[in-house]
Amino acid sequence: MKLKQIMILLLALALGLGVAGCKSEEQIQQAQSQSNLTEQGDTYINVDMRSTLSIAGEGTIEVTPQEATVTFGVSAYAESAEEAQQKNAETLTAVTTCVKGYSIGEKDISTGEISVREQYDYKANPPKLTGYEVYADLKVTVRDMTILGDLISDAFAAGATNINGPEYSAGDTNVLYQQALAQAVENAKQKADIIAQSAGVVLSVVPISITEQSAQNNPILYSTRAVGETSDVNASVSAPIEVPEMEVTAQVNVVYEITK
Repeated sequence: MKLKQIMILLLALALGLGVAGCKSEEQIQQAQSQSNLTEQGDTYINVDMRSTLSIAGEGTIEVTPQEATVTFGVSAYAESAEEAQQKNAETLTAVTTCVKGYSIGEKDISTGEISVREQYDYKANPPKLTGYEVYADLKVTVRDMTILGDLISDAFAAGATNINGPEYSAGDTNVLYQQALAQAVENAKQKADIIAQSAGVVLSVVPISITEQSAQNNPILYSTRAVGETSDVNASVSAPIEVPEMEVTAQVNVVYEITK
């Protein structure tokens, strides 16, 4: 009887040790995940133990500007403010008529700042008021690049005294920027393939992450110029204006896993 009790006791003990020594698949995974935790005081930080390759990519789309903005300045001087304003209004009307002669619509023409400044003779003591200068500007959007040079020349002939521009624009650049983004991702992939081949490693087919680095999708403007007095500008626009190319650029950062 005692021998039978001893055998039962030994069998129960063996079963208990077996159960304690076996772990489920879930328990094993939990244990492995704990190996990726680094203890800092009471805080545990998850550490990604994968080896990675981080690559920067860039894409650029060149585009011809679709429109240009030119701002013509008109100034007039007279001894009285009223006379100066009258002269300025007459000249501004002449320049506006000239611009409209190039089939530029009302929506593309706007009058900006109008200012009146007192003019003094500072050689006198005390300085002496000699008259008034009235300044106004006319902002014009040109959508036909072929008329730009002639328009500027004729506007000065009509009385414009200075010019700011032309400032070029490609219009809506969203589609162009998306194309540049696609180029940037492909550029990063090509660079990653070259590095991996040279290093003798294999990369994951799908990137771990792709981060857009571009701060904005505005195109780079290559020509924004301001020209001074009438005589200088007339000389500079005697030849047709060359419209520059513009660039829409996108940048990304792509991370691949090194699988082996």
